[in-house]
Amino acid sequence: MKKQFLFFFMFAFLFLSIASVSAQPPFETNIGPEGLQIFYPQFETVPQNMEFNFHIHASNISNGFPLYNTDYECNIHLYNSTGDHTFQGELENNGNEWDKQVYLTSGNFSDLGTHAFYIWCNNTYLGGEVRGTFEVTPTGEPKDNIQLYSRIFLILLSILLVILIQINSKKINYDNWYSKLAKRYEKKNWVKFGLSALGYNLMKNSWIFSYLVGLLGLLILTELTFFFNITSALGIMKIVLGLYSWSAIVVSLIFFSQVQEWIVGWLDDLQNLNWGIDKQWQKKMHYQ
Repeated sequence: MKKQFLFFFMFAFLFLSIASVSAQPPFETNIGPEGLQIFYPQFETVPQNMEFNFHIHASNISNGFPLYNTDYECNIHLYNSTGDHTFQGELENNGNEWDKQVYLTSGNFSDLGTHAFYIWCNNTYLGGEVRGTFEVTPTGEPKDNIQLYSRIFLILLSILLVILIQINSKKINYDNWYSKLAKRYEKKNWVKFGLSALGYNLMKNSWIFSYLVGLLGLLILTELTFFFNITSALGIMKIVLGLYSWSAIVVSLIFFSQVQEWIVGWLDDLQNLNWGIDKQWQKKMHYQ
């Protein structure tokens, strides 16, 4: 058993180590003594189906002097995660005399995954270019390794929790626990009695724990498919999560029906307990 747990955590450590390898810088631009320096908003992540106006500036690298937008021309190409063109066109002059702009529709960012862009500008004397990649994600949030680690840790913890609950639920002496409930009732310790009764029913119906942990696991797995942009699994995970969530109604009805049966049985035992106490009290009064 110890060897299995050791192997399990070694696998988790290797997975986290591989995931922590940092990627190459997503942007590259021309650097040299002469040419055009292009300034643009560097979006490392973009929300899926986002639309916006894209603006750039250009200046002379040798002296840093900004150029009027009428002094040069610019073009842009966009590519999706499969390398296909999603957009190509020329940037137009903005009314402020400095910017060049282009309107990018939401269809250019409908495909989840790594996209690429290429921008080049030139005039009669100078030229410049910039290229790079960006991620299209469902929310536009960047891939944070801390979030990744926390989600993987929760999955591992959930699996371990289910195993421990299933093992311990079979070792519990429920008859002894039930008798302790009666003693706490006699002493009118309502807080301990209520918490103990709740724990008794949950542990005796340990499958409810497994269901709740399974729901947590599905939520985390769905987030991980978003995190890694696994487009082929996103639709399936949404369907499975939806069906699993709706089944909570059936699970709740079954659980509450079992709790109701336990309450009825407890009340019957309570009446028998009170009846036994009354009988003992009557005998004591009779002998006095």
